[in-house]
Amino acid sequence: MEKSSVAQPPFCYDWDMTTIEDYLNFPAPTKNIREMYKPQVTVTSSGWTKVHVDVMRHDGISSDGEEILTKVAEYDRNYSMLKTFEPFQQLQDGLWRHYALISTRYTRLEVLDLQSGEIIAVQPYPKVDKEYAEMSKGKYAEGDDLPSFGFCPMDFYVPDWWDEYNESYLPKADPETGKLSHDFRSDDYAIELYKEFHAYTGQWGLYGGCVWGDDITSKIRYIDLSRISEGIVSADERFGYVNLPNHLTLKESVNINVDDGYVEILTPIMFRMDTGKAMNKNFVVDYINWEAPND
Repeated sequence: MEKSSVAQPPFCYDWDMTTIEDYLNFPAPTKNIREMYKPQVTVTSSGWTKVHVDVMRHDGISSDGEEILTKVAEYDRNYSMLKTFEPFQQLQDGLWRHYALISTRYTRLEVLDLQSGEIIAVQPYPKVDKEYAEMSKGKYAEGDDLPSFGFCPMDFYVPDWWDEYNESYLPKADPETGKLSHDFRSDDYAIELYKEFHAYTGQWGLYGGCVWGDDITSKIRYIDLSRISEGIVSADERFGYVNLPNHLTLKESVNINVDDGYVEILTPIMFRMDTGKAMNKNFVVDYINWEAPND
């Protein structure tokens, strides 16, 4: 199993925020971004299912009561759609930009810019190591891409600001007194709240899926979205090879604790109906990336 070398919590970023003015200038994020952008999926090949995806933006309701839809992007995917479309927004230079996590090939993830309609960041394919190159008997050389292997995305989730907050949390100040509308105990408290906001600014996400061929259960990975403007998106198994409940969406399977820097992940335990005994103890315990007592 691949071990993560990343030590920081999923939403631990350094933000240059030192004054109450920075908090007051926090721009309102776009509401209901998951409802604003929708994929229209057309099956293009049966058997081994392939699909064409038109990404549509909801632009309001016409005078006739019809939904106004504008196509902003399109792409082909070489597998069935599953839940591989997740719109999200990222705060960049004081402005919210709209993106989506997508997967054009079943073994990798990509970031689609919903303003330009272009794919701007692509997860690299896994590489052939020396051992596998020797086992392939000349089919692969060390360092070759392995596009048909790797972790297959099945469900995406990028925590959104509106998942956690509402209108009352948007920073406001009385124009005459300059006092904040919230009952803040101090400027320091407002600054801390501002930093919490930044856990929901599209810098990271999660995805459920499986290593190709291991599709009995879905597992979870962390996605680093902090460098997508540079064309870089990466993922790792920092939580371990942890099973997710098959009957829940990825969003329903996780709970985020911003204050303490934790992600709570629902992990199923299977019990025998006849004996009541739990199964797969070694898998559940050993495959979790446990923290050492002194870490």
